[in-house]
Amino acid sequence: MEAIQLTSIARRRIRHEDYRRCEIDFQLELARGASFIASSMSKETLQRTVDETICGFAQMHGPSAAIVFCSVLSDRLLSRGRADAAAIVKRSVNGS
Repeated sequence: MEAIQLTSIARRRIRHEDYRRCEIDFQLELARGASFIASSMSKETLQRTVDETICGFAQMHGPSAAIVFCSVLSDRLLSRGRADAAAIVKRSVNGS
């Protein structure tokens, strides 16, 4: 995954305006990604779906947009009751 490239960008604080714009501009990608990730049953498939979702988004929209996308995606997963998946999304971006 491209966590190394995203890590240096992730250190910046996400502005509220960027967060809201992401929610609007990437509604479909967020819904699809949250559904895809939330449907994962095992740890192995969960990590794989997170990697596929984040990498696919970053390739299409760039690493800066992916950082904000991951923040919103993590919140969406929390609202679906998937704190485990939200934590993996955050770890993938932060490189830890």
